[in-house]
Amino acid sequence: MQKVQAISRGATCLNEVEAKDCTVRALANAGEMSYAEAHAVLKKHGRKERKGAFFNTMKAAYEESGFVLEGVYGRTSSARFVANESKRTAGKGITLGNLISSLASGNYIVNTTGHAVAVVNARIIDTFDNPAGKRVISLFRKI
Repeated sequence: MQKVQAISRGATCLNEVEAKDCTVRALANAGEMSYAEAHAVLKKHGRKERKGAFFNTMKAAYEESGFVLEGVYGRTSSARFVANESKRTAGKGITLGNLISSLASGNYIVNTTGHAVAVVNARIIDTFDNPAGKRVISLFRKI
């Protein structure tokens, strides 16, 4: 299985108690803020400790932090839900590996099936390498 290599671990939880915090790490890394700041913004919008975030929670926190929803992709149930919630039409499906090269400059948060990663100037910042075939659900761009 092909992987998209992360260039850095980026921001991570310092107390190692947090779990399912990929949305926090993605916001911290792409938003150029501390883990604590990103955690507080997501918590303000409804993220619970040691739990993943729902799309509307992520969207509100990302928007408050200066991101805009750039696109929704695919026909999976997750993509259909996100398209409906954001009142958008989902575009053709794309994988993380194929999307990366089109993000040559700028700061992005890519939500894939079950995960969120920061992409800065076409480089993934995450705690691990990601499968290149992972389906992209939504893309947020820092304005």
